Amino acid sequence: MSFIKKDLDQKEWFKNISILWVYSLATIFVVFPIADKGHFFIGATCSFISFIYLIYTILNKFAKENKIKKALRIYFNALAVIIMCIAIIYSVYLIITQYIQNDLKNTEYKHFKNIPIEEYLTDRMSKIDKLIIEKEKER
Repeated sequence: MSFIKKDLDQKEWFKNISILWVYSLATIFVVFPIADKGHFFIGATCSFISFIYLIYTILNKFAKENKIKKALRIYFNALAVIIMCIAIIYSVYLIITQYIQNDLKNTEYKHFKNIPIEEYLTDRMSKIDKLIIEKEKER
């Protein structure tokens, strides 16, 4: 098995995909503190680009002519740039709509002060609070 690892370590595509996957793992942790659309999109962008690069390298292995390889490189570079632009535009859109326009709606819960949360979540927390209070009174 060590001869396979040595062979792969010398290949440029393997080094690139290894670096991209490390970045993907690091950025995916952005999703977990607050699992909303914005955090997911930011956290998953590097993973999307890693998948694009992986597909590019697989297709490039099977391409016979240099013209096809050059076209693949241009197409996938453009696709990666488009995904990054979409991620930036979508992130800015979410910042504007959630933080600036909503002016950080305050809730009655201290833990969610100045954090924009959906109304259904506030309603659900209120129902749970009422249930807890009722159960404590029954004791």
